[in-house]
Amino acid sequence: MATLLKLIKQTFNPAGSADTLNMLSGVLQVKVDGWSLQSCTGEGDPVWDTFELVGRGTSDSVLGTAIYGIQEFISGARQTATNTSRDTQYWLHYKPDNGVEVRTLVTDGSMAVQSDPGKRGLGVLMDNDGFVRTSLALQHKPWWEATTKGTMSVGSASIAGDSTWFPSVTGGDLPARVSSFGLIGPILSANLDDVWIGFRPTYSGISNYDPGWECEYGSTAAGGGGTIISDAAASNGTILRVAAGATAAMVQRMRISVNDVVGGGTAQHFNGKYLVLGRMKCGASTEYLVDLYQGLQMAGTSGVPASVELVGETKVTSVLYKMYEFGQVQIPPFGSRVLDGGETDTSRYSTIYLYAQRLSGTSYLDLDALCLMPCEHLLAVKNAGMAGTAAVLSFFHGADDNTIAYMEDGSGVMEVVEHSVNNFTWPTDGGVIVVCGQDNDDHDMTIAAAMELRYYPRYGLLKLT
Repeated sequence: MATLLKLIKQTFNPAGSADTLNMLSGVLQVKVDGWSLQSCTGEGDPVWDTFELVGRGTSDSVLGTAIYGIQEFISGARQTATNTSRDTQYWLHYKPDNGVEVRTLVTDGSMAVQSDPGKRGLGVLMDNDGFVRTSLALQHKPWWEATTKGTMSVGSASIAGDSTWFPSVTGGDLPARVSSFGLIGPILSANLDDVWIGFRPTYSGISNYDPGWECEYGSTAAGGGGTIISDAAASNGTILRVAAGATAAMVQRMRISVNDVVGGGTAQHFNGKYLVLGRMKCGASTEYLVDLYQGLQMAGTSGVPASVELVGETKVTSVLYKMYEFGQVQIPPFGSRVLDGGETDTSRYSTIYLYAQRLSGTSYLDLDALCLMPCEHLLAVKNAGMAGTAAVLSFFHGADDNTIAYMEDGSGVMEVVEHSVNNFTWPTDGGVIVVCGQDNDDHDMTIAAAMELRYYPRYGLLKLT
């Protein structure tokens, strides 16, 4: 049996006030088996639920007040759904026996009085037995979420794209809504302008997933590849340099596989989809065009494999290290289920290839590292303008799917910043967080910050009894 079924109007100004209509113990109550619940997928168009309500009152006025209260609830939900200036939200709350209380956001509805008192009725609404019967339909979001949010935080973590954060998040059977994500007090010598925040689902494992791929761990190509040299500003103290005297043509400079990064034993921990960021720079007055490909480099082979896929290209012009976006890769390139029993090997030899062409100038190209930024659940912020340890970058995601990101500089001043969201929700099976940030001049490998994740677990399947 259900222990709670309510319509709740939540007002944010003043914060915390709420009006409640109880459909289990109020004047109008749901009949036994009187709730037709639509299946929820968690995304897409809203769904409709119908409720058969029965009310018994001492007078028509008592029943009329209850009916009018629900009609006002529907009208308010409809207006709020189309007007972001309204400071109220309208929820349907439900809690089954031995279950957790959940809610869904109501956006529309309708109500019809079905009673027909006739000449012998006790009033305009009541029948001979003093009952009124109504049919209620509510349109709501295709998910249910917990009524309280969870919070996870870390005091200091690298946001250079080379490390991971493993928050212990308990969720429902749908990806959890990220109510807010905060990046707090970065340790910087300059501003923080561009930030990428990615969640990688657990899949076959995450404990040995390493987002930072050092280019010097790969293999150089003959006839134009680079050489390993020391560089104190590099992410690992060494880099792969394409010398000024190397051919200027578009040729393969290096390739790197999962096997080069972690070996074969836990290669399946890299399975997933990633936005590849490359930390690179070039010499003064020189431009390079860099192409990134993905494919499979099987054991015992070298050079260009039989088949590769162009992921993306970028132009490198900075004399300071910067992160450049290439595009999305998948490990393994064709997914994890094509070859029975071959998941580990195909993951192990999943390979990224870097080709480069010198467009102008006569200087070198430095290939430091790649960041495999999880992109299935990704938030990207541009031109944030964060400066110093007092700065806070905050992202908020409302239940109505509106999002906002803004920066505070410690004095209370806020600036809304450009951001893009790709399914920025916490994965159902848990996962790992990778953050990468840089200023407009360079990408500093010493960047660290405190982070806070707040989330609402969501559900698509409900226990009704």
